[in-house]
Amino acid sequence: MFNVAVACLVLTALLAYVNKRFIGLPTTIGVMAIALLLSVALLGLDAAGFTGLHEAEAALLAQIDFSGVLMQGMLSILLFAGALHIDLHELRLESARFALHRLQQLQQILLLREPALVPPVNLAERPARCACRRAFPT
Repeated sequence: MFNVAVACLVLTALLAYVNKRFIGLPTTIGVMAIALLLSVALLGLDAAGFTGLHEAEAALLAQIDFSGVLMQGMLSILLFAGALHIDLHELRLESARFALHRLQQLQQILLLREPALVPPVNLAERPARCACRRAFPT
């Protein structure tokens, strides 16, 4: 299992290098485009009669426990990476508005969906301010 993870990381690093050096697309788009081209090339080789690659791929995929890899490994890494891009200052500025909205929802649940005592918060009335502004500049 560790060998599969290392092979995927090495292949991704090589694709990112080829993209950066020769193609120049944004990293995520470039790596995905090159991986797509490699996949189509492998399908073409399989259709041309080179079945050895297909058998090796099938054996490699049979070794992977996808639910274990996804839930035990990748999910925690992706959540951690996503948390690194949160701007805490922006999150503090927006926390009062979201807290008021949550209180309104709680009141509606407790009063069995009776009309709200607090005027409803319209989240669309002002432009959304993203707490992850550095990750996704506008």
